Amino acid sequence: AGIPFLGFFMHRKMVEKSGFPRADFFIYWDDFEYSERVKKDGGRLVLVRDSVIFHPVPQIVTFRFLTAKVAYRRLAPWKAYYENRNKIITILLYRRRLLLPQSLPGILLRALVCLLKERNRRGYLRAFARGIWDGLTQRTGKRFIPD
Repeated sequence: AGIPFLGFFMHRKMVEKSGFPRADFFIYWDDFEYSERVKKDGGRLVLVRDSVIFHPVPQIVTFRFLTAKVAYRRLAPWKAYYENRNKIITILLYRRRLLLPQSLPGILLRALVCLLKERNRRGYLRAFARGIWDGLTQRTGKRFIPD
């Protein structure tokens, strides 16, 4: 598990060892990648169970599919691009074995849900396709321009 970039503290020596968060990720999964890097460098993550942090979250959309209740976070296509790209890059770096059995199927399922439930199907299709491609080919930086 990773620690979100909201309300965390880190010792200066750990920053000196692990460096700063990846600026080329821009948004999404930068905190998870950083947590994995810190752990790889021997750092220990500690969560304070009773801490309270307010952070607005994207709208959760729920619907029924056959007998299942499905819920997903509604993100704009440009945000979905960065989330998927950075997730794939992070998984390739730290948990490669999970890419095919877990991460890619989850991303593809979410793409299918967006294509079924969202109005801007072209924008989502473009965002997911480019996010997956750029993740697999390790292309980072601010790359996605919304429709």
